[in-house]
Amino acid sequence: MRFFEITDDSGFLGVFNPQTYISFVDEDWEFGQLIRHFKQQIGHKNLLLWGSGGEGALKVGIGEKFSGVSGFKEIEGIIEVTNGRLCLINYESLTMGAQFPDVSLPEAHLRDCVFELSNGLYKCRIVQMNNVEARLDTEPELDFIIEFTLTDDGAEPWSHIPWFESECN
Repeated sequence: MRFFEITDDSGFLGVFNPQTYISFVDEDWEFGQLIRHFKQQIGHKNLLLWGSGGEGALKVGIGEKFSGVSGFKEIEGIIEVTNGRLCLINYESLTMGAQFPDVSLPEAHLRDCVFELSNGLYKCRIVQMNNVEARLDTEPELDFIIEFTLTDDGAEPWSHIPWFESECN
């Protein structure tokens, strides 16, 4: 398992394919428009985005097989790897890419959140290890475990953003 730390100032965390993800939306995007864009990119298997349950620095473990570890909650999704790499991403970077056509994702401060996987279609298991909102003074070992396994399953992509409540979702 590989370990990463990523900041989350808005309650969203994601994994994206830097080669296929289309970031730009509009210089004056509105929140509903942005959520629709994210859902479209999820549908194209370029992005998995979910509500993280809180804010702050998150510790994430990335594994290349399903371990069966359990946590506070979990979900599975589908993402495609086309150039041998994926990247963790936060809402702040996604919005910068959405607003400015010259912003290339991942931004420089997230380049250490890139990880390698062989090309192919992956089932992705996301396990939130604890209730992020409830962890006041404790420092957990990991906030999320994200595991990948190659699949030929034609599973449907998410139609919503998991663990996020909004009328736009």
